[in-house]
Amino acid sequence: MDGEDLLASSAFLPLPFRVLSLVGLGLVCWTTNLHFLHLLGIDTSSVLETRTDKIPLSTPPSPPTPGGNRARTRHPVQSSASHSLYTPLYRILFYYNAWLLSCYVLYNLSVKGDMQKMDQSRVVITLAAAGVVVGLFCPFNILAKRERDIFLHAVRRCIFGTYNQPVYFSDVILADIFTSFAKVLGDLWVSAYMLLPGGSLMMSNLDIHGWSEWAIPALISLPYVVRFKQCLAEYYYSRSTNTRSLWNALKYASSFPVIFLSAMQKQVIADVTASKGADVALKTTWHGEHHIFRFWLLSVVISTLYSFWWDVTNDWGLDL
Repeated sequence: MDGEDLLASSAFLPLPFRVLSLVGLGLVCWTTNLHFLHLLGIDTSSVLETRTDKIPLSTPPSPPTPGGNRARTRHPVQSSASHSLYTPLYRILFYYNAWLLSCYVLYNLSVKGDMQKMDQSRVVITLAAAGVVVGLFCPFNILAKRERDIFLHAVRRCIFGTYNQPVYFSDVILADIFTSFAKVLGDLWVSAYMLLPGGSLMMSNLDIHGWSEWAIPALISLPYVVRFKQCLAEYYYSRSTNTRSLWNALKYASSFPVIFLSAMQKQVIADVTASKGADVALKTTWHGEHHIFRFWLLSVVISTLYSFWWDVTNDWGLDL
């Protein structure tokens, strides 16, 4: 894809709209997963520890057993509790998609295929993003407030939880979901930069430098920081001699060098451009002569192999 095609693609679906669309897609996947598990007879409210009838939300989960697994009490499947978990999410999906689609249609009507009008239509995208933020933090009892509160409380526990507090299973699931959306978190910062005064929807006109440039890898690494902290909290809270949680924490810690060294590849390109010219730097993907590139490649190999070993031997229960 050349520069003109990339610009045309950005005009058709700008990065902020792509981020909002991916958030909507994630919500679709989560809601349908909950619905499917309900059809299989699984009480997701009990599994995720969000039930308010038999298990209050304020009740902490049982601490992990010496073997490293959290002891759980079996609860009979209650259709109403599980049904009430995903039904409001379908309503949120409807409102979210209707709002996003309306703003997207308004944006296309204002741009009319003219890429020069993209920046003039930023106010429409800003309105779309502001509507999502207002809907999420709305204090009134509308738009599935209970579900929004559960989500916000889980996010707060993930970010501000301490090592002497229990780790809820729903928080682990939420952090794992955010690791899959790590790149989206980085794009969220770029999208905000585009919509701020002086920004531009065209990446070629966007100038991200200084500390703002490091905010992108910091946001990308945030879900891994949360999972790293959760693993340490599980180890300290269980007061167990089992080190499984510590080895799991190491898996997430191995991602940090990959993320930040990937962000430093711009410096690699700049150095190669200065020494060999722009044509060589842009057309060649291997820059083994640069120490940052070599460190990045080494960190990728270590993180990939360790994560593969951990997933196969611990999550899947297989032997290598």
